[in-house]
Amino acid sequence: MPAGTDVALSRGDKICEICGDEIRKSGGITCDAENCSISLHTKCFENIAKLFFTERKNWRCKGCTTKCKSTPNTPATDVIVLRHEVECLNREKELLVNLNSELKYNNELLKEKLSFTSSESSSYAAKTRGPFLNQANTGTVSCSTAKKSQNQHILPSAGIIVKSNNNSISNTDVLNDIKNNINPKDLQLCLSGIKKIRNGVVICCDDDKSLGKLKEHVSSKLGRKYEVSNTKLYNPRIMVKNIQIPENSSVADIIDNISSINDLQDLQNREIKFVTKLNYPNATHLVLEVSPELQARNNELAEMISDIKAFIKKLEFWEQTGHIPVLSKKISQSPLEPYDNTLNEEFPYDFINLLPNRKGAPKNINLPPLYESPLPVNDKKKKSMEELLQFIPPVHHSFFKNLKTDTGRLLVTEEEEEGEGKQAREFPEIPQRRWLKAGSRNKSEDVRFQEQVAITLNKEWVVIMSH
Repeated sequence: MPAGTDVALSRGDKICEICGDEIRKSGGITCDAENCSISLHTKCFENIAKLFFTERKNWRCKGCTTKCKSTPNTPATDVIVLRHEVECLNREKELLVNLNSELKYNNELLKEKLSFTSSESSSYAAKTRGPFLNQANTGTVSCSTAKKSQNQHILPSAGIIVKSNNNSISNTDVLNDIKNNINPKDLQLCLSGIKKIRNGVVICCDDDKSLGKLKEHVSSKLGRKYEVSNTKLYNPRIMVKNIQIPENSSVADIIDNISSINDLQDLQNREIKFVTKLNYPNATHLVLEVSPELQARNNELAEMISDIKAFIKKLEFWEQTGHIPVLSKKISQSPLEPYDNTLNEEFPYDFINLLPNRKGAPKNINLPPLYESPLPVNDKKKKSMEELLQFIPPVHHSFFKNLKTDTGRLLVTEEEEEGEGKQAREFPEIPQRRWLKAGSRNKSEDVRFQEQVAITLNKEWVVIMSH
């Protein structure tokens, strides 16, 4: 009889351990342990299962359960596996402890940096401005100006240069030696970046405290092998173009004149150093080394001048084209916006595929004329066009000079006559026309108009044709 299953017992064979009644034919549940004859009614087991979670197949009585706890029956292989799992858990715990310590250290560094930013922040350009520019920038600032101010006047971070005098040692070797001998975490250094140079590296720090610690440890451990020095911050240089330098004038006089003309007395640090002079045939340029405060003022003035030039350019473009109705309508929306179509909305561009190999390409392109009924071009109109050539770009002169009138090409010769400056005009060439004689079927019997009579009427030449 399998243990732990419902069994059909005869009357008087089994007695329920809970209620003490005999287990009849309705069946019961037997203990799962070997050599154990304790049984329960099915209903009694269900009542126990409601109070304590118990599986029906693996049920054991209280005595068998106590024996199993005192004498575990676990194979040796399971014990070995459990020991390995315990070792892995211990290693994982150690790694988590180390990770927790590193996170605490990084958290402290972030708190220190946030303490600096929580104070009143101001950019390098704002610190170096004069009082006039600080008052001018108290109002609202556009998005483009804010982006420019963020990208300009950034102070370089301090750092040290670790370099080898031996050309056979590369910058990668220097960097590996530094990593093997110095641990920034142990020294609590705030590094901002590392840059490789020829036979060495440049290590930048966020503050002077970290810079001092880094230089001290690098010099003590790698000072005999490498050369350790601080980075140098150079002042910016500017070029002043098209300067008229008087004769017998010294460099100090030129710098004083520049300071007085540009009103630089309000700047605390207005140091200007002469570097060199560039002489050209038509101009003279000066290269000067200035302080960061003066460079910031120069950049701000350059932005102001560029904005003023752009405004003047838009204003001139408007004044030159504002009298044109179509342009005035377009420019009122956006003066510098490029257009894909013509300025005249009534005549848009026609996009035509000129490649015959493509499908759908038209073989015979017949475009409608731009003007259906153009005005005739007479002699007076042609002459007025030629008088206006001085106002027309030279590229289009050939078109107006070769323009034909309705009566033929206009030929004008200027002659200075005494008392009157009249212009003599030649007869225009009249094309010969061929006509068929009335009632004639032979084309050889045509008659040409050969007689040409010219008379003057209202000071204009009139040609009469007759046969």
